[in-house]
Amino acid sequence: MLWIISFAFGLAFPQDLDDQAERLFTNASTFMAAGKYNEALADLQKIVDSYPKSPWADKALLDIGGYYLQVKNDAVTALLYFTRIQDQYATSESAPAAYYWKSYILEKTAPNRQGLESAVADLMRMLNLYRDHDWEDGALYLLSRLGMRLRDYGQSLNHAQRLEFSYPNSRFAPAALLQSGLVAYLTGRSEEAEVTLGRLQTRYPESRESQVAEGYLKVLDRFSGHELVYQLDRNFPGAVPKKYKNPNAVGVAIDGLVGVLDANGVHFASTGTPPIVRVNDVRELKGFSVHPDGELLFVAENRVTFLDGRPAFSGLMVNGELIDRIVRADVDHYMRLYVLDDDLRDVAVFDRTGNFKKTLQVPKALTLKCFYDSVWVVPQDGNSIIEFGPNLERVGSLSSGLVNIEDFAFDPFGNLYVLYDKGYRVGIFDQQRNVRAQLNIKNGGYPLKQAEAIAVDQTGAIYLVDRRGGSVFRFQ
Repeated sequence: MLWIISFAFGLAFPQDLDDQAERLFTNASTFMAAGKYNEALADLQKIVDSYPKSPWADKALLDIGGYYLQVKNDAVTALLYFTRIQDQYATSESAPAAYYWKSYILEKTAPNRQGLESAVADLMRMLNLYRDHDWEDGALYLLSRLGMRLRDYGQSLNHAQRLEFSYPNSRFAPAALLQSGLVAYLTGRSEEAEVTLGRLQTRYPESRESQVAEGYLKVLDRFSGHELVYQLDRNFPGAVPKKYKNPNAVGVAIDGLVGVLDANGVHFASTGTPPIVRVNDVRELKGFSVHPDGELLFVAENRVTFLDGRPAFSGLMVNGELIDRIVRADVDHYMRLYVLDDDLRDVAVFDRTGNFKKTLQVPKALTLKCFYDSVWVVPQDGNSIIEFGPNLERVGSLSSGLVNIEDFAFDPFGNLYVLYDKGYRVGIFDQQRNVRAQLNIKNGGYPLKQAEAIAVDQTGAIYLVDRRGGSVFRFQ
């Protein structure tokens, strides 16, 4: 009788509900593959709302989160769906993936150390709770990245090596080896770094990381000797006399794209098709910065943008006043923006959303550069560089005979290159801040007499802007 009543009133058994949810999920997958996102989202959301106890509900939440993360680039909304899987479907097949993607987002968006530490805790919980899933290699790689950013180099190396030897066919393995090479150098083991990067090239020769390792090895090879040697690259296209009209800035992206700013606009010295640039008024441009992902950014008087005009930071305000006389800016790995403004006359710090946080109390600072989670600032006298750490605390300074500093730059290992003595000398310091070499520009051995700006690429090559000569020279 109960069966007859249920049938008469159209009530479905659990298996029928699961079948309906499965059909909706299949339809959603088809729509998603065809780019019909609205239709796909409608079916996925119906699963979540109408069939929350079916084995397809957690998968629907995972796909919705993936859509917001990978299609809409909306990490905040994506995080809500991944967190919901953790909270409501902790024993489901989707739970390890939710832990991974949540930690991935936190690693990308964390505003401070606490955010990174939260990601580490989630990943460790994931590795302890779940076995036999497809996300352990990704978790190990993220843990290695997080360890490096937190300066816990032992844990970073441990997780990278565990990934390398346990999952040699993982898509994360080349990146893990690259990470291991960096960490080995940062902890003073340059020979181990060279061996690790060489192993990366041997095992994964076609990977993007292998190409990056080639550049890194050039840096390590140069710093492994007792004397650093640089030669002028006379084939570099920027070295032509009067090629540029009063050049004043140079920037280098992680892929080797070299940007030059002069009185006529922006120029690029690289192979391949030049990027699309959208600039309303070149007179507003003050120089370049580099995004944490390695992409070149424009620094303008009142904003920082990508080369195609997309805003990275705009509408910046300090104490209710818009800043519109920016002369220098750079971005650290927390996506905090550091700005020198002519009116403010100090270093202003903004979070990734452009909210003002504080000033660093370096009155009339001259220039600044970021390296990972720290920012380095040249004070008014121009005779030292002050380092501020991850919590924006002053942790030290470097002088070592430096006078009249014009500009400075870092290579990927944190070796420091300082243009000083009013642009007549370049001092090169290793990661421990030992003086390793000097280039004396005014001794007559080079075609330029005085440099105004400096940049360093991923191979350790040095780029110097010769404003009076209208050229940019590369030393490698």
